[in-house]
Amino acid sequence: IVKGDGREAGRLMLDNARDHRCQDPEAFCEGMRGLVDEALGSKLRLESISAGEVLRKAFSLACTHRVKIESNFASICIAIMVLEGVGRRLDPTLDILNAAIPVLAARTLRYKAGL
Repeated sequence: IVKGDGREAGRLMLDNARDHRCQDPEAFCEGMRGLVDEALGSKLRLESISAGEVLRKAFSLACTHRVKIESNFASICIAIMVLEGVGRRLDPTLDILNAAIPVLAARTLRYKAGL
């Protein structure tokens, strides 16, 4: 999502699902692309987007296409919704994507280094 590639996000969700019965992976990935494109169009500013709504749409899309959501992913989504509420009170103009990039980049490097 940070890279702006919703199709890849959809593919990763399919690849990491322990069990899915998705009959049309291409349609699921295309749906995720549309969802990510829509979210990134608002620059992910708290004042113009609801992370909870984006996640609700992602869960709905997964349900429609019978893609099982991993429990770790669901837990992260709940945490994001809580943080969204706190962030909205502190600074509604915060660009979530730009704020998250350094943290995500560091985590990716540690993961690739096996740490």
